[in-house]
Amino acid sequence: MVVLSGFWIALGLLDRAPGSCAIADAPARTVDAARPFVPREAMERGVTGEVVVRVTLDERSHVSAVAIVRSASPLLNESALEAARDSVFTTRMHDCRYVPGSYNFIVDYTMVRRTHGSAQPRE
Repeated sequence: MVVLSGFWIALGLLDRAPGSCAIADAPARTVDAARPFVPREAMERGVTGEVVVRVTLDERSHVSAVAIVRSASPLLNESALEAARDSVFTTRMHDCRYVPGSYNFIVDYTMVRRTHGSAQPRE
């Protein structure tokens, strides 16, 4: 089978042998970050800063848990947790296998535009 796989790779019909992967090890990452809504009270009080959310991912890249690690204000916490739950992630890869784990998702409320009412999430 390996010889046959090499044959298909040589023909350009496969980019790698079956069972292998392009990148053996890769960290978890955010694929599509949800834009959190800034709560009215936080906006009225001029609350800004970052909220660090610990995101736990299962082996299929689904969010299984979220928790606040550090927050500029409790007024921002629920919005940041919701943004983390609504975001799309890729689970860490080790030896060509997805493995469950946790990493920090940072929501930045320092660059909030008053008219838009959303903050900028980042890794």
